[in-house]
Amino acid sequence: MMVRATTGKNAHEPGLKPRLGISTCLLGENVRYDGAEKRDPVLLGAFGDHVEWVPICPEVECGMTVPRDPMHLADDPGSPRLVTTATGEDQTERMQTWIRSRLDELAREDLWGFVLKSRSPSCGRRDVPVLDSTGAPAGEAAGLFAAAIARRFPLLPVGDERSLRDDSMWSNFIERLFFLKRYRDSMRPKGSRGSLIAFHAAHELQITAHDQDVLREMEELVARPNELPLDELSSRYEELLTTAMELVVGAAGQGADAAWHRETARHKEAAGHREEVV
Repeated sequence: MMVRATTGKNAHEPGLKPRLGISTCLLGENVRYDGAEKRDPVLLGAFGDHVEWVPICPEVECGMTVPRDPMHLADDPGSPRLVTTATGEDQTERMQTWIRSRLDELAREDLWGFVLKSRSPSCGRRDVPVLDSTGAPAGEAAGLFAAAIARRFPLLPVGDERSLRDDSMWSNFIERLFFLKRYRDSMRPKGSRGSLIAFHAAHELQITAHDQDVLREMEELVARPNELPLDELSSRYEELLTTAMELVVGAAGQGADAAWHRETARHKEAAGHREEVV
């Protein structure tokens, strides 16, 4: 079932309303292992009617019941297994089989990013405890679904309900949603050296505000675009682009509405510039 954000008089025009994957429990659905309600009103209030949600619950969607035995990550933090805490039953392959299928579906959803449940063994984007065979801490890792998202969709921003309570992190997340969406659109349907160079020229000042050192590396790439095959050039550029934009700058104390207004204005301006170039 898809839950869509409520629209109202302040809803954005078509094309400026990000579609975000979200852990279903954050919307208030009773899908957690104990059937408890974990709606996050602060998070949902900040997003308001600015987005369209695409709910995802790895455990329920892969066929687990509510309620169910709690689970945790086990063994090697570099390649953790998903096991039930009470019985040690291994659910890794079941989850990974579902993940492979679900990621193929999400690839067709034109998502802008994800908001996931922190510290979840499936959805936690980092800092999820991993236990050894005795139940002692063995390290930390990303949840299985969150790790798969990072591998499959490296250009999609991923946040969680804890990090997005910080004003600066919130503002940076919104900026990245629109910024990286513009990049992906500029490289569709088939990217070229010219489209990459044009994107860089149009966004150089915005990148500069985040990381000047990374910007210099990016400029070296676009200054000699023919030295690398296109796929290698774009791959390296995208790696630097995401690194630069992950650096949080300023915006402390900025309200949610102000962040949305700023980024939608930037997005419309960039769209107008592309139309003039065409």
